[in-house]
Amino acid sequence: MSKLISVIIPSGRADSVFNTVEGLFNQKIDRSEYEIIVVTSEPDKLQRLKAAGACIIAVERLYAPGKMRNIGADAASGEFLYFIDDDCIPPTDWLEVMQKTLKQENNIGVVGCRVIGLDKIFWCRCADYCLFSSYQYYKRNICDLGSAAIGVRRKAFEEVNGFDDELLASEDWDLSLKMKEKNWTCVFDPLVEVQHDHRSNTLPKILIKAFKSGKYSGLIVQKRHIDHLSWLAELSVKTDSPLVYLLLIIPYALAVTIFQCLSFVRNDAKIYYYLPFILIARISYHIGVWRTLMVQRRNKQVAI
Repeated sequence: MSKLISVIIPSGRADSVFNTVEGLFNQKIDRSEYEIIVVTSEPDKLQRLKAAGACIIAVERLYAPGKMRNIGADAASGEFLYFIDDDCIPPTDWLEVMQKTLKQENNIGVVGCRVIGLDKIFWCRCADYCLFSSYQYYKRNICDLGSAAIGVRRKAFEEVNGFDDELLASEDWDLSLKMKEKNWTCVFDPLVEVQHDHRSNTLPKILIKAFKSGKYSGLIVQKRHIDHLSWLAELSVKTDSPLVYLLLIIPYALAVTIFQCLSFVRNDAKIYYYLPFILIARISYHIGVWRTLMVQRRNKQVAI
């Protein structure tokens, strides 16, 4: 039987996905209106969820994030597709609030929300700003969205061919840019807040995650959507030079950090305490990108 809403969880962490699904079972909207689909490489560990009514889709291995989500979307019956990561816990009004926003206007293709660290200690909140800044807005915004907890109109999702199956990172940014190119609006709604157990409770963990994100991202999405970049980012892409990119890391990281501070300071004056670490994390991210550019350049030289 088809549902109005399909909630899709790409999961590689059986130990935490139970909390995610429990939060979904407790939603305020009627349970008959939505289905829960878990895409996992560990189906044997999730039989209790299957018995409780969740649909478990087994995959032979953990694929790239976008492919995991697309597999769930292919099996979904809903007119609206919701994606939530297996380290996130939605509040009871998550689907209710997000659905209301999605249906406000026919041109809204995707809606995101606040996703905040489960622990409120300094380093966890710092990680929110360093690693997950696209989830931290305090006001409704039209912007590119992170995909840890989003709702998507199925028509829009299919029009842009869903997530990129191959991207190891930045697949959410790519989705937002594809949506905008097809004239769909991406809305950030701060009225609902999802808890995120990102486990980044020390500075080394933050910097390592930032580096890996840059390493896996490279400049794939930037090259694909170069018309949407700032002039400084566009310069780093067009030169296609690891050396030039290396020289641009500090000014670019500094510019993004300042812009981020201006975006959040009115609602959270404590962001001043996080600024040095946000800058360092930005630099770490770009060093990861630079490393990927160096590897690509070396591989090209070997091929020649």
